[in-house]
Amino acid sequence: MAVEGYDVAQICQNGHVANKFTHRYPENNQDFCQTCGTATMTICPACHTPIRGGYWDPFVDRYEVPKFCINCGEPFPWTDLKIKAANDLAGMLESIDDSDRQMLEESIAELTKDTPAIRVAAVKFQKVMAKAGKNAASAFRDILIDVFSETARKILWP
Repeated sequence: MAVEGYDVAQICQNGHVANKFTHRYPENNQDFCQTCGTATMTICPACHTPIRGGYWDPFVDRYEVPKFCINCGEPFPWTDLKIKAANDLAGMLESIDDSDRQMLEESIAELTKDTPAIRVAAVKFQKVMAKAGKNAASAFRDILIDVFSETARKILWP
């Protein structure tokens, strides 16, 4: 008889899920990601707590890659990499000034979390995206869609 509960996930440093049930299905574990070739991990690099995997329930098959560790609150490497990529993109935009760039970086960090400040951060993000143009806005969306909170996604991309 199957026991319900969370398993441990195996995820690469870029956020690709190798196995969301490492204990239940160890035969599916892999040392490297088949999508990008990066090493996989099963524990938080900051505090060494196992990464929460899929919830075993025969009627539910849904897993969302976590952005932050549930034990220490630190962002996982894939969250950091996407934020860094977005900040690098912001640094290349000629259509915004340094003040806009700083506002964009601050709003990106805030939009990954579901806090009371999320609506303000969304307005700031939209304000800078209006200056940056449609191509830049589309590139930011592609980079950040997976790391922004559900609330942020609903506000920015309904």
